[in-house]
Amino acid sequence: MVDNVWVRIDHNGSVVVERDAETTYLEGDGSIIKINPEAEIMVSSDGRRMSRRTDSQIDAFTEDGFVSRKK
Repeated sequence: MVDNVWVRIDHNGSVVVERDAETTYLEGDGSIIKINPEAEIMVSSDGRRMSRRTDSQIDAFTEDGFVSRKK
């Protein structure tokens, strides 16, 4: 822990960074997942898919286009 930030590197190459109420995962394949109280955000390793999920909505970019839906 440094300055209230935890950084963990796992055996599979993934990295987890935890600070305050936010956790960021850098997976071994290069994809990124960021979780905080307001939203969960995912970006695929190739950048072709991105999504944001909140309590009331989900938005996503995929190879097929853009999707936005209220829950």
